[in-house]
Amino acid sequence: GCGYNNLCDLYSGFGIGVDIYSWTCSVLRIEDSAFLPFKDESFDTVTILAALNHIPNRLETLHEVHRVLKQDGQLIFTMISPLIGFLAHLIFRQDEKVRGKTIGEKNGLSEREIKFILSQTSFRLVNRTAFQYGLNHVYFAMKV
Repeated sequence: GCGYNNLCDLYSGFGIGVDIYSWTCSVLRIEDSAFLPFKDESFDTVTILAALNHIPNRLETLHEVHRVLKQDGQLIFTMISPLIGFLAHLIFRQDEKVRGKTIGEKNGLSEREIKFILSQTSFRLVNRTAFQYGLNHVYFAMKV
C-alpha cells in the first residue's frame, strides 16, 4: 500500500512501491498483497506506512512479507489507533472517495491487535515509537 510512492521517491527511487490500487505514479500494481511477485528473501526491509489497517487479509500479507524478507530482514510500519483513524478518515476522506473502501479495512489497529498479528506471522516486535504528537506510532519488527 505505497500510495503515491512518496517514500521511494524521497530516496531517489531506491526501493519498489507496491499497491493494489493504480495511483497516478510509478507503482507496481498487484491484485493481492498476500501474493508478492518477488523471490524468497529478496529484501532487507519492507515498509508498510499507514496501510496495514487497509489490508483486509493482514495475516496472509504479513506471512508473504516474511517470505520476501532476508533472514535478518526487518519490517517497519506505522499505525494509528482505531479512534485516531476514525477521526482522520473523517477529515481526510479524499483518497477513499478516489479508490473506494474494501470490506475488512479498519480505521486503525490497536497495539493489542498488532502484537497478535505479529505473533501469528513469525515477527518479533523490537521497538514501538510514537510520533506526530503521540497520535501515530512506528513499529519495528524482525523475522523470527
